[in-house]
Amino acid sequence: MTHVPAPIHVRFTVLTLALALALLLLPRFTPAQGQKIRFGVGPLQPTPSETTKAFEPFFADLAKKLNREYDLVATTDWAGIAVALANDQVDVAWMGPWGYILANNDSGVTAIATAKYDGKPIYYAIVVCKPGSGVKTWPQDAKGRRVSFADVGSTSGWLIPTAWFKTKGIDPKEYFQYSDGATHAANEIAVASGQADCATDFDRNRTAMIEGGKLERNATEVVWTSEPLPNDAIAVPKDFDRALADRIQKILVGITEAQAKTILPNHYTGFVAATHENYRMIEDAIKRLDVVPLQVLIEATIAEVTLNDTLQYGLQWFFSHHSNSISLLNNQNTSGGTTTGTAADIMPQFSALSGFNYIVGGGQAKAILSALSEVTTVTVVSSPQLLVLDHQTAALQVGDQVPIISQQAQSVITSNAPIVNSVEYLNTGVILQVTPRVNASGQITLDIDQSVSDVATTTTSSINSPTITQRRIVTSVIVQDGETIALGGLIIDNHNNGRNGIPVLSDIPVVGALFSTTNKSVARTELLVVLEPRIVRGATDARAMTDDLRNRMRAVKPLELNTTK
Repeated sequence: MTHVPAPIHVRFTVLTLALALALLLLPRFTPAQGQKIRFGVGPLQPTPSETTKAFEPFFADLAKKLNREYDLVATTDWAGIAVALANDQVDVAWMGPWGYILANNDSGVTAIATAKYDGKPIYYAIVVCKPGSGVKTWPQDAKGRRVSFADVGSTSGWLIPTAWFKTKGIDPKEYFQYSDGATHAANEIAVASGQADCATDFDRNRTAMIEGGKLERNATEVVWTSEPLPNDAIAVPKDFDRALADRIQKILVGITEAQAKTILPNHYTGFVAATHENYRMIEDAIKRLDVVPLQVLIEATIAEVTLNDTLQYGLQWFFSHHSNSISLLNNQNTSGGTTTGTAADIMPQFSALSGFNYIVGGGQAKAILSALSEVTTVTVVSSPQLLVLDHQTAALQVGDQVPIISQQAQSVITSNAPIVNSVEYLNTGVILQVTPRVNASGQITLDIDQSVSDVATTTTSSINSPTITQRRIVTSVIVQDGETIALGGLIIDNHNNGRNGIPVLSDIPVVGALFSTTNKSVARTELLVVLEPRIVRGATDARAMTDDLRNRMRAVKPLELNTTK
């Protein structure tokens, strides 16, 4: 599944709040002598059951040396083991480096040992690609290709590659056809099967999959390798019994390579003593990414324009033949003058948009609607202001959920059997979804999905279910910060025929018209969507925009109600 993830700052904030609440609500627990000890391990194998099978001999041996009974839980993602340890759901955890740092920052979890792999307490993040794909120079040869990152709790599969791209000034979400959230095993399989061109992994996982027969050695090839990273941490909670922690550390460090072969998976050869300092480089990588992301304030006006004779050709005709009614700013006109024309004249990338579309200088929504109201009727359906993170989707819905019959069934076995209806609920009203993407030059790409729908009586069939009338615009446009874009061209014609007359007499053939009146009316309405995005680069911008909105609210004239006694 492809999706664009929430920024790292938001992920840390959510996780911090979750851990803080859990620590307040859950009692602290330190296993007393003879009590059961609870072990936890992250997704070091493709599935939790495989992880449990591979690492249970080690934890069973540790519990035996401690003279304790034990429980073992294997999580499905790296963030999960950090949450479990911070929540005191486990006493001793085998966790990834990033998960350890998160848990340490949130609840003071302490590392007591680092695992050795092939005799070394280090490992490497890697990127693999399909052999023969032409990717020789990373990342240049992979630009625009399908690249899958691991889940955002993974040190080697997400944090380290993303931090490395940060040092190169590259945003992976823009540079590649980006996706994330997969396990390391799924990433390798996706590349091997051709579902992805490249993917992140770590060297230990690739080796384990090859040796376990789950991956052919030549099915993927390594195209990038990170600097050495500290191996997995063995960690305990902040308030864990210090004497017991020292005892566990001594047991782990005392495991020989010969003993490791009998209780640990292949290539694990023991442990070295560790402290938080051993994982400082992971913490530094997190800090490089833990920045406040850009936000975009989107001021939207959704209006229905009733078209009269002056506007019989729609808004496109009106603006084309009344150019003196509006000025279009041309950013490339260095003389300071203004020009008029279509959106395609100003920004050629808009020439392919269907329907009416105009780019107007910043803050022109009111001028547009005022100009329209001079010659026709404008009804503002909605005028929301949405603040949304860069690359995230803002959604607004004002309307009702309407029940409709989606399926009817009747038994053919029993006579006079009742008709069974399947009912679904559809959202109606004003529905707006906007996803902004900001580039380095200040241009904003807007993915817009705007619809206005209503309920009408069904006339095309005898089904007792309403008809949903809908007008919808789905498009992607590029605008500069603070400019206004208007989208329209969705016109609906409503034809109404009515006849009033004297009963009986009006129904007489030929002469009935003498005793009746026939009314015919045609109404044409067009949907107009005006959007003005503005980039919010920090707290100062956000505060200024909030103050501006507050001042506008204070300037609104209160309604004057006429009351009679």
